[in-house]
Parts: sequence; structure tokens; C-alpha cells
Amino acid sequence: MNQQLKLSLKKLKLSGIMGSIEMRLHEAMANQLSHAEFLELILSDELAVREEGHCRGGLRQRSFGN
Repeated sequence: MNQQLKLSLKKLKLSGIMGSIEMRLHEAMANQLSHAEFLELILSDELAVREEGHCRGGLRQRSFGN
């Protein structure tokens, strides 16, 4: 991944995409995915990471009695 893309993802707080983009790029090339299909995949990755973090945060709050 080039440095500018990495910096942009970091500034936008898109850690889910940053963690999977290399794999998804290879997958897109191998399966000849359209741009829209590729975008859908990386956005799904980001949402999954955020939902996982949200679930963990909710569990953490409940364990502290908040």
C-alpha cells in the first residue's frame, strides 16, 4: 500500500480498510471485480471492524456497571 493511501486511511480513521485492503486488492484482481464490488467489500470490512469494536465497548460498559 502506498504511503499516501495509508495516511489518508489513518486520517479518516478507516482501520478496517487499512487492515484488509491488500487482501481485497488481490481478491479484486483475481476475481475481476468491478470498482463497485471492490468498494462494497472494503466498506463491509470497515463496518465489521466498527461493529466488533462497538460490541466490545458495550460489553465493557456493562461489566463496569454503567
